[in-house]
Amino acid sequence: FIREYQSGRVAYWASGAVGYNDKNSELFKAICGWLINSNELEIPDRSATQEIWIQNGKLNLISMNVVPSNPNAPAVFDGIPQFVVAFDDAGKYRIPANIVYPGHPGTNTINEVNVTKGYSVFISGNSPQTLTVPGEMVDYAVQSFTVDHGKLNKIAYPYQEAALVANVFNASQMPGLWPNLVVVFDDEGRYYIPPNIVFPGHPGTNT
Repeated sequence: FIREYQSGRVAYWASGAVGYNDKNSELFKAICGWLINSNELEIPDRSATQEIWIQNGKLNLISMNVVPSNPNAPAVFDGIPQFVVAFDDAGKYRIPANIVYPGHPGTNTINEVNVTKGYSVFISGNSPQTLTVPGEMVDYAVQSFTVDHGKLNKIAYPYQEAALVANVFNASQMPGLWPNLVVVFDDEGRYYIPPNIVFPGHPGTNT
């Protein structure tokens, strides 16, 4: 069963574009201005290192809950042993140099990794590997997520701890997205369909 929604191993199918926590709002600017000018401000240490388990021989749907110290896609992905390709929901990708031919710099159309997005990652070899991402913890209080209608959206998991899927995808947590949400699924074929999508009175489907 999909019991929990964890670090980026979920994709969305939704209609309508929505955004959350507008960091350009006047209220946000005012709050940030007060904090920057306050002599009492104590800046916590947000440094962190995330380790993401990557299964060999399959497409892994992942995301990051730290802002990489070096967000350039080659710096993030190329250190994974047996790394073959990483791509986002817009068709942008990173292929390392050794996959093309020796001495070639590889191909990078992702440019910099976006912590609000999910990425499909494929590795070869006979065993799983670990992607290690040093950086700073993401402050999702000032992040916005955009979900485009009519496409599969890969977005990042916005929390540091696991949560029940129904506690994340609901009308109170995501009021802008909820009316248009059709299905949520992970990279193992498990899915969550909201109750209102099947037919009235049906509790929905959660595998």
